[in-house]
Amino acid sequence: KAIFIQNQMYTGYQSSLLEPYFHHAKKHYPAGFRLVYLTLYGNLSSEYSNNHSDKKLTPYRDYYPMSCSGQLRLWLKRCIALANNYPLVRETIRQYKSYIEHKIGIHKSERSHQQLVALLTRKENIKATVEILSAAEDVRQVICNQFLNQLGDWVTEKGWLFWGNISDVKKFFSIHIYKEEYLPWSICFRHNPHTLGVHYSIAVLQGYLIRKKEKREQKAYFARETHRYAPFGYQYFEPYLHWDDIHTLRDMLNGKMLKAMQKVIEPIMRDIESGVINLKD
Repeated sequence: KAIFIQNQMYTGYQSSLLEPYFHHAKKHYPAGFRLVYLTLYGNLSSEYSNNHSDKKLTPYRDYYPMSCSGQLRLWLKRCIALANNYPLVRETIRQYKSYIEHKIGIHKSERSHQQLVALLTRKENIKATVEILSAAEDVRQVICNQFLNQLGDWVTEKGWLFWGNISDVKKFFSIHIYKEEYLPWSICFRHNPHTLGVHYSIAVLQGYLIRKKEKREQKAYFARETHRYAPFGYQYFEPYLHWDDIHTLRDMLNGKMLKAMQKVIEPIMRDIESGVINLKD
């Protein structure tokens, strides 16, 4: 028998691994298997990542959604207790559990967490709780829009122009910081659900086209590697790769994420204005 786990905790939507896992397991483990789809919040497989056959896999029958913030945390807690006599194993599991809790923004004690759950699930509160849960996506959107306004105000104070629109943080979006004299180039933060997460680069402003592939002899200092649409190179914006998780949303509200973006943007602005990164040619 076997357990297969597709780990979608931190990755964007990619080509489905669910269906190949399912057919492989069915062929090689006829005595029984379980296919687990692991995400931060126990989401079902999206249509994009489960569309390779006419007969899609059925949740809770063909595969089982599992939440890192729920079932997985409770399981790891039990594993830590069972591994008490194996210090290396115990501490490794403990560190992984702490990492997950940091990622999903759980910093409260177990007791206060349980008290909060008990409060929200009281009979007199349950209707309001369900309404709050149903508004979660709208709340995320409001937080993101408020953050964009703060970022835009700061960019304007620096004498640059700002364009950004996030209709859905889980889908494609881009933010551009630019000056008329440097067009069509801009400092760009972009999210593509088919890649690892939000990355930044010097890229063409939305609405402009590149008619030929640009080549550079040297990448910008921050760059990881180049791309047709980022010929100066690009870099992932860590630790804020996914703007829908609790950790990122919290830092949007407390100002930490704005400071992180300023720390990235200001040196690039200086390099552009000084000609170290030459956009006028």
